[in-house]
Amino acid sequence: MKKTDVMQMPVHDELPPANIGRVDITPKSGFIVEIDGRLKNRFESESDAMAEALQLKTRFPMLQVKIYDAVEKTRTMVSLDDPGDTGHTASADEIA
Repeated sequence: MKKTDVMQMPVHDELPPANIGRVDITPKSGFIVEIDGRLKNRFESESDAMAEALQLKTRFPMLQVKIYDAVEKTRTMVSLDDPGDTGHTASADEIA
C-alpha cells in the first residue's frame, strides 16, 4: 500500500482581535448608538454618542437612531426636528 503524505497546516502567530462584541450580550456601561434596533458603536460619554447619532441621522434621515444608556437601561430617540430636543427617553421595558 502506498503511504500518503500528511499536509502540514500553517501556524498563525497572530491572535484574533480582542474587541469583538457579541450581539446577544448587552453592554453594562457606556452609551451605545442603536440603528434600526441594532446596537452599533459604544462610547464612554453621552455627548460623543449623540454627536455620532446626529451625524448619522443627518446623513440618513430615514434611519431610526437611538442612544442606549447601558447603566440606566434607557433609550433616547434621536431626531432632527428641534436642536434642543434630543427625543423621548424610554426605559428598556417600554421598548420590547
